[in-house]
Amino acid sequence: MRLLHSQTLEFKEFFNSETTPPYAILSHTWGSDEVTFKEMRKYQKAERERVASRLPEGNDHESSVSPEIEARDGFRKIRFCAKQAVKDRLDYFWVDTCCIDKTSSAELSEAINSMFRWYKDSNVCYAYLCDMHDAVFFNEERPGSVNYNVDAMTSSLWFSRGWTLQELIAPRKVLFYTADGSEIGAKTTRGIRFAVARRTRIPSRVIRTGNLSTSSLAKRMSWAASRRTTRVEDRAYSLLGLFGIHMPLLYGEGEHAFVRLQQEIVKHSDDLSIFAWKDPRADEYLHRGLLARSPSEFEHSGNVGWDRVVMNRNLQVTDKEIKLDVALQALESSSEDYVALLPGVRGQGGLNWVGIYLRKTLEGDFTRVNVNGVVPYDDDRVLVGPGHDESDNPVGDFRTVSVRHIPILSKSSFSRVREITVTVRQITVTKAYGLEDSGRIEVRPDEGWDEESSTFHFDKLDGSGTKPTAAFISHFFPRSSVMIIPVDLGKDLEACTILNESWSLRDKKDKYDGFRCLYKNVQSGTIAKLVLTLVLRGDICALDVIITSIE
Repeated sequence: MRLLHSQTLEFKEFFNSETTPPYAILSHTWGSDEVTFKEMRKYQKAERERVASRLPEGNDHESSVSPEIEARDGFRKIRFCAKQAVKDRLDYFWVDTCCIDKTSSAELSEAINSMFRWYKDSNVCYAYLCDMHDAVFFNEERPGSVNYNVDAMTSSLWFSRGWTLQELIAPRKVLFYTADGSEIGAKTTRGIRFAVARRTRIPSRVIRTGNLSTSSLAKRMSWAASRRTTRVEDRAYSLLGLFGIHMPLLYGEGEHAFVRLQQEIVKHSDDLSIFAWKDPRADEYLHRGLLARSPSEFEHSGNVGWDRVVMNRNLQVTDKEIKLDVALQALESSSEDYVALLPGVRGQGGLNWVGIYLRKTLEGDFTRVNVNGVVPYDDDRVLVGPGHDESDNPVGDFRTVSVRHIPILSKSSFSRVREITVTVRQITVTKAYGLEDSGRIEVRPDEGWDEESSTFHFDKLDGSGTKPTAAFISHFFPRSSVMIIPVDLGKDLEACTILNESWSLRDKKDKYDGFRCLYKNVQSGTIAKLVLTLVLRGDICALDVIITSIE
C-alpha cells in the first residue's frame, strides 16, 4: 500500500498490514483534473529541488514550481486530506487518484481487489462532497453558524456513484465534509445515519456497523442498482469487497464483468437469492440464464432475504451452466413451464419462498423465462401440485436442474426470439447462371429493419397484430420467383418457410432441426443449393443464408 505523508506529501510504501501505520483515507467523486501518480511524483521532485536550491518556501506546500498541478481541484482535495490528517494526528493518508499507478495493470488489479480492506482498516475516512458548499447549508436566522440539512446532503453526486458504496460501508469511521472543508458530521450520527439509509436503502445498522452477515446477496446487490460508474466493468469491480470476492480485472469485457462476479459469488455461497432478480422492461418472449446482466436488475430485490440454515449442496457453476436444487412446481397453463422455488430465499415478511420461472428445453435442461417477474409478487397463475408443509415451506418436485448461461434453443422455442440478424453468403457463384443478384434481401415491414446491423427488431413494430411478424424476401434469381421467409413469433421454422414450387427439399435427410437445405434447377446440368439456418441463442435469432451453385 502506497501512502502519502501528511506533512511532506512524499510517498512511502508498506507491504503488509502489520507494518502499515495508522492512516486516513479519502472518499470522493472523480473530476476532470485529478492528479495522477506520475504527476504527483513530478510535483514531489520539483518540491525536493526547490528545497535543495533554498528557494523561498511556500505556505503549506504551496510552491511556484508546479503552479499548474497546485491549481487543480484534484490537488485541493489532496491538500484538504493532508491538513485534516494532521489535525487528526495521523502521519499518513491515502488518495486513490495519485496513490495508485494506473499505468501498471498489475498494481491496479491489486489495488482494486484490496480496496475494501484498505477502507475498512483506515482510522478515518473523509467523504469529500465536491458539490456541497457551506452556502447551501447556511442558516440566515443564526448568522455565523452553519446548520446542515442532512437530507440536502444526500442529494450529492457522491451517493450515486458505484465506488462510494464500499467507501460508505467498509470504514468504521466516515466523516462527511463540504467542498469548503467544513465538517458535516459522522455517518454514525443518528440524523445522518437515517438520512443516508433513506437515500441508499441500506439498513442503518449496516451503515453504523459495516456488518454484512445478515444481508442477503440480493439485498446487497440492490444497494448498487441505481449507482453508476464511468466504465461499465467498474459496476462489477466496485462490488468485489462487498461480497468478499477477488478476481482478475479485464477492462474491455463490458457487462461480462458482472457475470464473472456472480459466477465467483455462486462458487463461494449457498445463498440463492442472487437469482431473485428481474427486468420489468423485458417482454415475455425473452429467454435468459440465471445470472443478471447488471446490478440494475436487482433494483426490486431489497426485501429479499435468505435463511442461512438452508444449504444447497448440489450448487455448481461452470462457464456453460449452473446446477442447483429447487422445488419445481408445474404451471397449469403449460406442460413445459415451471416455477422454481429457491430454497431458503424469502420475500418481505419471510412467509414464502421466492420463485422464478423456468422452461424446459428439448435437451432436458432449463432456461429462465418471464424475467419481468418473480413469484409470488408478479404472478397469480395457478400452480399444479401441493402447497406448503407444516413449516410453511413450499412443497414441489425437489430436484437438481441445469440452466445454461446462454440458452441454445430449438426451433420449437422460436416464439421467444425478439430480434433476428440476417447474413447472406455466396459460395462458388457464377454470373452465367444468373446468380449476380443473389445477395439482395428485402424486409417487410421496413420499420423493424436496421440495414447497418442487418438486424430485425420486433420491438420496433407498432404491435397491432397479435404476434409480431417479419417477412424476408430473398431475390436469389432475377429470372425466377423470389423466396419469402415470413417469420412469425408463434410458429416454428418449418411453418415459417413458404417456398415457390420451383424450390424443393432434395430428400428427408436434408431436413434438420434448425436448418433446411433447399435446391432449385437453374439451367440444365446446374443446381443452386440454398442452406437456410436458424441459430437461436438467448433472445437473438441468427438467420444465415448460404448460396452455392453445383455443376
